[in-house]
Amino acid sequence: MNQPSTATPHAMRGLTLLEATMVMAIGLILGAITLPHMLKLTEKQRAISSANLLVSHIALARNHAVTQRRVATLCPSSDGTSCRADNNWSLGWLVMDSAPNPAATARSARILMTAQLPANTRVHIYSNKGRTRLRYLPDGRSTGANTSFRICTSGAMSSKIVVSNGGRVRSEATPVGTSCH
Repeated sequence: MNQPSTATPHAMRGLTLLEATMVMAIGLILGAITLPHMLKLTEKQRAISSANLLVSHIALARNHAVTQRRVATLCPSSDGTSCRADNNWSLGWLVMDSAPNPAATARSARILMTAQLPANTRVHIYSNKGRTRLRYLPDGRSTGANTSFRICTSGAMSSKIVVSNGGRVRSEATPVGTSCH
């Protein structure tokens, strides 16, 4: 009865330093190729998520205006308690019940919902110049002219949200490379 020895050279074989180095080099090359694409994909998903959040809060404001028969206002906010005076919605916004005073501030109105976007995100949201608020009347119409929100990543517009005077919200895809400003 001859039994093979467990100490044969074939049983003790493992990876050589050269083989391990080659596996690591291939892994690093694949990582270097895929990392920029993964970062771009993550940025795109954050832009889509931010746009969807804004659309849902616009719908909430309109729904509140119609069901409560009161004016509802959306405005950019960096702290969730007061409105900003510019058209940069990148840090967040708030939805407030501002009836009956159209000039109501967040301090004098009941805040219905807030959204704060992460400060380290590369997603930027801008409304039309001079449009620092979006107001819905009790009949569901938006005041003023059509409003549009530009969703931007890396300086280029990724999508656009348009609110008509009738209150309808729609999203538009934008051509690749469209400037955000």
